[in-house]
Amino acid sequence: MLRRALLGAMKKLKLADRSIEIALVPTAVMKKNVLSFAYPATFPQTAKIKTIGDLYLNPDYIRAHGENLEHMAIHGLLHLVGYGHRTKRAARRMEALEKRLLAAN
Repeated sequence: MLRRALLGAMKKLKLADRSIEIALVPTAVMKKNVLSFAYPATFPQTAKIKTIGDLYLNPDYIRAHGENLEHMAIHGLLHLVGYGHRTKRAARRMEALEKRLLAAN
């Protein structure tokens, strides 16, 4: 389900020709739901498909806090492509896009 949600979101965002690295980590390693690290445009890559960044998800933390794994993965993906929630307006925009991407899957 996670793979399908991310592939669907990437297709909708016109990122079907890109990839992301995903790691599922335990709470002992990361005490958050999701962390994302975007690769700079100058990041050296050898693969034909460009990787846009790393996404770390903690499924146990996500479940323990009543969150949805697919939702948090899409949230992290949006951070990788430049979305944020530093202002209320940016947060509303990001949340609306998350909902649309989740509903499309």
